[in-house]
Amino acid sequence: MQNIAIIDFGAGNLHSMLGSLREVAPQAQLQIISADDTNFAASHIIMPGVGAFGKAMANLSEQLAVLDYLREQVLGKKIPFLGVCVGMQILAEYGEEDGNHRGLGWIPGEVKKFPESALKIPHMGWNNIEVKPQHGSAWSLDKFTNKDFYFVHSYYFAAKNERDIMAKTFYGDAFPAIIAKDNILATQFHPEKSGANGLEFLKEFVQ
Repeated sequence: MQNIAIIDFGAGNLHSMLGSLREVAPQAQLQIISADDTNFAASHIIMPGVGAFGKAMANLSEQLAVLDYLREQVLGKKIPFLGVCVGMQILAEYGEEDGNHRGLGWIPGEVKKFPESALKIPHMGWNNIEVKPQHGSAWSLDKFTNKDFYFVHSYYFAAKNERDIMAKTFYGDAFPAIIAKDNILATQFHPEKSGANGLEFLKEFVQ
């Protein structure tokens, strides 16, 4: 049986994510993890998020029990982990939104603002992704190439290592849409807001 932990660090999109997970994994036990409850034995962990990098890291840093839980489960026990939007961005070493802020540092790279261009910022709405064939990660996501997902962000994850980038999206220039390293998977788009494609993506993760 799947035991899916959803991390609540004050930057979440929890209800949308819970609704989507109930649809794709109706038999799973779902547990919101907050500072009051970090004893859940998870088979999968999801960290959804909306908002700014600095605020998200400040919230998480104030919840030491949640931070310790994440480090123990994800880095120690190698539990499959999915970070979404800001939940992806704070995996970086640094973020420049509203000043320079240190991230978790799990994936080498920085979160930077889109360069000035003729395109509107934030990047908001539907866009398709290009998945690297045979990326070598634990997840088989090739079927999502050219599928549309929902994005809303003004900053992007500038990964240091090309091998950590599993998929890209183009908005003026290419940026990482999916990061994958070991047991860690992360998306700049919101699968919980991406209709049938998003549900299929979440199903692929939890299975």
